[in-house]
Amino acid sequence: MCGPEPGSFHDAKLLYKSKILNMMKEIRTWTPTPETGYYLYGDQAYKSTPQAVGPVRYNASPLETACNAAMKTLRISVEWGFGKIGNLFAYDNYPEDLKLGLQPLGMYFRVAALLTNCHTCLNGSQTPNYFAVVPPTLTEHLENYPEDHIDN
Repeated sequence: MCGPEPGSFHDAKLLYKSKILNMMKEIRTWTPTPETGYYLYGDQAYKSTPQAVGPVRYNASPLETACNAAMKTLRISVEWGFGKIGNLFAYDNYPEDLKLGLQPLGMYFRVAALLTNCHTCLNGSQTPNYFAVVPPTLTEHLENYPEDHIDN
């Protein structure tokens, strides 16, 4: 998790500032077969790189069109986690009450995300149900939670 950043920043700028693509480059250097490594899938706002891919834009084959449709549905599922944070911690949805420079906004969101993940460990949620996976136990999640997510 990185930030906070102004809401006016373009998604591509936020991706660059997050350094996620650099981390993925490091992962791929030790992946035995780079062709089967990990990829970040984004929408058309992102430039394709060896680490990030997006929908086929022009002259898509029927298979590529079907893949685009399937991936669009999966991209929408990412938003469910943000929605759950907003539902459980409504103050994050009232920007007029949040003052940059006067309040630790990044810390507020990090704590809300951590507690939302804890809630999911204990109660489940739409995302793991959709993907037919079992969330980790609360103990597993907290044992593996990076300390730098809280200290910043």
